[in-house]
Amino acid sequence: MIKILKRAVRIAIRILLGLLLLLLLLLVAAIVFEKRWGGAVVRQCINELNNYLCVPVTISGAEFTFFDNFPHASVHLHDVVVRSAHPETFGDDTLLIAHSVFLVFNPMKLLRKDYTISACHTQQGFLSLRTASNGKNNFDIFHPSSESDTLATSLRLSVNQFRLSQMACSFNSAKSKLSVDLFISSLNAKLRIDGAHQRLAIGVEGLINVLRQRDFIYAQRQHFDLAADVLRGGKGFEVRKGVLTIDRSRLNVMGTYDTELMDLNLSAKGNNVSLISVFAFASQFKWSFPPQLRIRGEVNAALTLKGTLRKSNALGIELQVNGEKLVCAYDNTKFSINRIEANFSNGEKCNLATSTLNVATCNLSDGKSSANVQFYLTNLARPSIYLRWDVHLFESALLPKAFESWGLQYAALNSNGEYVATFPALDSLLPRKAILPKLRLDADLLGLEATVAPNLKFTSTDIALTVLDYDISKGSLKTLVEGQPLEVSFSASNALRPLAGGGRWTVSATLDNCDLDRFSLIKGEGSDSIHRQQAKFKLWDYAKSIEGDVFINKSTWHREKLDSVQMRFSARPDEISVKIGNANFLGGSTRGLLTISQGVDSASILSAELYERQLDLTQLFKGFGNFGQSVLRSENIRGKFSGKLALQVPLRGGAFAMDDIQAQMNVAVEDGALIDVQPLTYLSKFISLDELMNLRFATLYNAISIRNGRVIIPSMQINSSAISLFSSGEHHFNGRYVYRVKVGLGDILFNRLRTKKRSIEENAFSDSEEQAKVWLFLLIEGDASSAYVRYDSEALGAYIQERVNLEKASLQEAWNETHGASSGDSVRRVERRKQKNTPVLWQDDPSAPPIPARDTVKVPAKPKVPAQPRPPIIWDE
Repeated sequence: MIKILKRAVRIAIRILLGLLLLLLLLLVAAIVFEKRWGGAVVRQCINELNNYLCVPVTISGAEFTFFDNFPHASVHLHDVVVRSAHPETFGDDTLLIAHSVFLVFNPMKLLRKDYTISACHTQQGFLSLRTASNGKNNFDIFHPSSESDTLATSLRLSVNQFRLSQMACSFNSAKSKLSVDLFISSLNAKLRIDGAHQRLAIGVEGLINVLRQRDFIYAQRQHFDLAADVLRGGKGFEVRKGVLTIDRSRLNVMGTYDTELMDLNLSAKGNNVSLISVFAFASQFKWSFPPQLRIRGEVNAALTLKGTLRKSNALGIELQVNGEKLVCAYDNTKFSINRIEANFSNGEKCNLATSTLNVATCNLSDGKSSANVQFYLTNLARPSIYLRWDVHLFESALLPKAFESWGLQYAALNSNGEYVATFPALDSLLPRKAILPKLRLDADLLGLEATVAPNLKFTSTDIALTVLDYDISKGSLKTLVEGQPLEVSFSASNALRPLAGGGRWTVSATLDNCDLDRFSLIKGEGSDSIHRQQAKFKLWDYAKSIEGDVFINKSTWHREKLDSVQMRFSARPDEISVKIGNANFLGGSTRGLLTISQGVDSASILSAELYERQLDLTQLFKGFGNFGQSVLRSENIRGKFSGKLALQVPLRGGAFAMDDIQAQMNVAVEDGALIDVQPLTYLSKFISLDELMNLRFATLYNAISIRNGRVIIPSMQINSSAISLFSSGEHHFNGRYVYRVKVGLGDILFNRLRTKKRSIEENAFSDSEEQAKVWLFLLIEGDASSAYVRYDSEALGAYIQERVNLEKASLQEAWNETHGASSGDSVRRVERRKQKNTPVLWQDDPSAPPIPARDTVKVPAKPKVPAQPRPPIIWDE
């Protein structure tokens, strides 16, 4: 037994030694083969491969070894270059450049023409795939197979493991205008080529620099990860079980591509697709949300690309999106999109004109507030939209920033409506760019509060509107303005035209039982606030002009009752005008025109031309705060005021520049009275004090002007209950005044008026008596604190000069009558001398009719004045 075992051991040792010897011989043979015939094997492989290629594969060097991956052989190729096929089309173009290609294979199989590559590693290269307009491809490097080819002569190639890293790839089709530029950081694949059929199982990761067709960009600067099975047959490619991840969006991809007909049918579906990717895709149609609107979240999306990639054709695109619980923000106001369903298609002709976008469902909410919106858009080249909404907002849920500074708040806003319009381009979806818009809107705004200015606050405001197209067919407003009730009913044509840009807004409004003082914004702080608001909200960016009619009934202004007012206004960027048809207030009526225009020095100019009739002076002074002076107050004056006013005054900083006011007034005062006027007490040495404290006078006419900060009153005759006199003067805005008075000396010396009051309409003297009257000239100067009366020597001198001139004229006329000279020449010489002398300040004939208003009564010709005796000299005391 032992002998048998020893014999078996010797046999085993001999076999082992034989195997070792054989292995050694094989190793020596491999070394010899590697050193002597390795290069030949590589060249044989390259030559064998080139037999199947239209263009040769060139290398700069190669290394062959049995030992790196024993028992498989390894080949390391350096600087592999493959030229493009069809050099007559692509020229000396390069298809592939690879810095390093490492192959692992079984040489025995290779000798049997079994081209099975165990592994292929490629690093650092460039792959350029191109398709010419004639349909030729630079990657068609294999000889076309024919029916006579047998399986033995057809190429069979298998790559069990294909690894690629750091490879730049591009694809450009002159025929379809499709362009791809990407960088592959890593690729793992299995490849099998059996004649004209290839199968590739691929996993690739990298960066898409750009994927576009003509001007349409499908992807740009996006990371991707693709795992798919790709099959190529005789007519094209097929993608099976593809999974594509772009950025954070994961899509299942499948489709086919016919290389002969260039037909593509590709679909991608994914859940939890980022809206960033969806909006990036939509941006290729030159459409995006307004910048103040932001939407974040993930949706379910399905994309289908279908069509022929020919030069004149484009791909058909179908995109369906649905999602829930998206986060939306508008002007920093956040709300949720509970559900959205939308689809997009570029239509039958695959262009902008046939494209449609349909948002079938969009439900939004923010706490108690909610909104349901439907949106339909057609023809992206000249888009037409249909929008429908039903909105219920509470507690100022949605408030534009433009109104935040006004402290605007509301309790509830309910609105529903529809809007249809066409726009010139997709990037011009603005109301001002709308063409033939149609609008139906019903809205109720409840509990509105707003502070437009420190002196203009609205509270408890309710607004109801019905809008058809641009017109407000019915509207109502109920509010409290600084605690005072205001009710307005209104309608307006083209009311929303300003939002469409450049339209004219025509409005008709009725105000009842309101205090208009609440709208008096021409005050320092309030006006500055309005200017600040105008800087934020520029109305004229939206409207060319605003015009309309306003009716005011049973209201108050300056604390006085305003029975009724009819006004028509027109507003443009450079001018605002208000035509007052009839305003019944202050016991009388007013009509006329008010205009505010832009001045040359950026200050606004208020111009007015008003006609007043029978205004109550007491109410007038009271309503206008005694016009800023304290000498003559509302309790000191009675009478009815009529006349014409022409006014021009600058507005600076929202306030009247009173020093620059210019005005001309033709006035008439009927049944007037001055009561307890302090400056008149200084005449008590001449007239009874009791009479001066209640001075009644007949109808007064005059033409008063205002300029350079002073009121200029020309000479006028006053027939009062105390005395008959002539008066003129100036009243300055600072309260200082100067009045000149001419009174008959006989009325004073003989005390005619101290003992007997005359009727206002009674003439105290006959014409002859008045012509012989001797006049006393007085000057009254003072301000609100004090005043004094003195004799007016300047006026007396002018009066004497006038009388002397008249005497000269009378003597000249008598001389001419005696010596035959023409009396007309004498009169003309006298008139010329009068023009050279000091102008006469007083109307010298008391019996002459009073000066009428310029636009109503003609002034009668002045009668010829006969010669008068010289007046006695009156000394200045």
